[in-house]
Amino acid sequence: MITDFNIEKIYTVFDEEAYVFVTGWTTEGEASLANLRVGDTGAGLRLQNVSYHDRQDVVDYLLGFGLDDEARGFVARYSITFAEDLRLTSSFERVRVEMVGSSRAFEAEVIKLDRKTVADLPFHGLVAAQIGTLMPENSLERFLLKSLAGEELPSGVKSIHLDAVGVFDNVALIIDGWFPDVSQYRLSLYDLNDFRLYDLNLYAKQRVDVSNHLKGMGVQVRTNTHGFTAWVPLAAPQGDYVLVAEGADGVFATPLDLAGRGNTGSVGLDLAGHVVRQICEERPGDLSLFFDATNSPQRQRKDIAEAIGNAVVYDLVPATDKTEVSIVVPFYGTDFFLLDMVEMQQRSPDHFQWVIVCDDRSLFSSMKKYLTNHARKLTKPIKLVQTTGDSGFATASNVGAHFGDGNKILFMNSDAYIRDYSTLVRGVEVLRDHPGAIVGFTLLFEDNTIQHVGIQFLKSDIYAGLVLADHIRKGLHYRNDGITVRDATAVTGAMMLLDKQDGDAVEYFDSSFINGDFEDVDLCLQRLKDGHRVLLVDGPGMYHLERQSIGLIGGGARAFFTLKNSKLFSNRWEDFLASRGDLL
Repeated sequence: MITDFNIEKIYTVFDEEAYVFVTGWTTEGEASLANLRVGDTGAGLRLQNVSYHDRQDVVDYLLGFGLDDEARGFVARYSITFAEDLRLTSSFERVRVEMVGSSRAFEAEVIKLDRKTVADLPFHGLVAAQIGTLMPENSLERFLLKSLAGEELPSGVKSIHLDAVGVFDNVALIIDGWFPDVSQYRLSLYDLNDFRLYDLNLYAKQRVDVSNHLKGMGVQVRTNTHGFTAWVPLAAPQGDYVLVAEGADGVFATPLDLAGRGNTGSVGLDLAGHVVRQICEERPGDLSLFFDATNSPQRQRKDIAEAIGNAVVYDLVPATDKTEVSIVVPFYGTDFFLLDMVEMQQRSPDHFQWVIVCDDRSLFSSMKKYLTNHARKLTKPIKLVQTTGDSGFATASNVGAHFGDGNKILFMNSDAYIRDYSTLVRGVEVLRDHPGAIVGFTLLFEDNTIQHVGIQFLKSDIYAGLVLADHIRKGLHYRNDGITVRDATAVTGAMMLLDKQDGDAVEYFDSSFINGDFEDVDLCLQRLKDGHRVLLVDGPGMYHLERQSIGLIGGGARAFFTLKNSKLFSNRWEDFLASRGDLL
């Protein structure tokens, strides 16, 4: 039917709970467009503004019927008033659009405006550009619509400079860079593929070097605050984005192509630590928000029964009826210390068994080859346990403990070394006398200064009031006064002796703590809470090179994991420590 007015499509973009855009053609004025209704939901559409364009195809169509009326295409912005049916327009492929006060109605196609849509049909680009002109009160959205329509992004000094871009565990995007006077702008991330806009959590910082650079180029700056670290929760980020800065003097942008930036995962881990540090310094209240946003399936608590079921065990030298203590040593990142394990097991007492756990699939072949090639040196009971990889320190240790044949477990880091077994043997005697206790040991650095003689807890003023674990007298000279035993609040898991518990899937260390932090002191406090003792055997001959076994984890990532673990630990144990007077 020939009409003087026709509605063809409804476009949704940005806040579709507030407005939609209707396209079509008309030979009349704006009065015919004033009030519409979505028949499928009853939502009212009220005209806000309209933009016109030539529609020669419609003019030719009308001339074919002998009509010479001047026809124009239109793009109209409508605000939405929802009725009882709250479904969004984008949930439909087609809707019935009714003219209020008239029996006329139209079937309109619903289109989500995005980059693919614009690329598929040039007309959609025209619509995007015209929608941009209909949004004078929002310079950012107007800018984005024009860029979607194909306009080139501005460049130069007033563009956003990217120093590092990282993806954290495919759940968050973290960006480090600078922009002149960045604290006076709103930063957003614009997805060119699905036309979504994400507000960034921004932490600005002073960059005097940038100020000097800009002044040297004749650019006027109002502050020294140009650097920033920003993050946004983003599931599996990929593809093309635009980073946008919106301020009183306009909108500025820089393309962000994740596909061309190499290993963003490694960078993301490092940047996460920098974000945490800035949050602690500037906005401690954001800490929980960031930690919640960076929860990922990769670092969730592991199912110990599943991990045990998936493990492969090679019983290289079987246990004997003398076996009492199983020494569990997890390896990850490096097998450098495997030679030391072989040497130590040769000197170990007959009632000790060694359980070597490989939690790194890239190391297993070389570790198995080394142990089988040196089989004649394996004089004491020893097992090699292969996990599925990347289980984490806690789970790898728990799996190793499960396969230990002794009634006692000694958890030991791969970078720990036993030069003299007399202190360890005394620890076994102490545990026999105190079932259920946890027994720790004095550990020294290679220069015979103190690495560990017990752990104390302090509430940090620097890191948002989190509870941190601190090694007592670390780095001081050690004086040997013989082997003594004393009570402690907590001891390190780098060398920790305890009874093996009955059960098929015992979790000694809580795998909620990631990458080897706080699970040892968490276990100590749990034992204290249950009425058992934590004891330290102070004696010579035991060493810990500290973190050389996990040296492949970068500084920023280490800070992130430590503080995230500290947050969990603080929530769980701060009140308990305070009630005992053990919180400094």
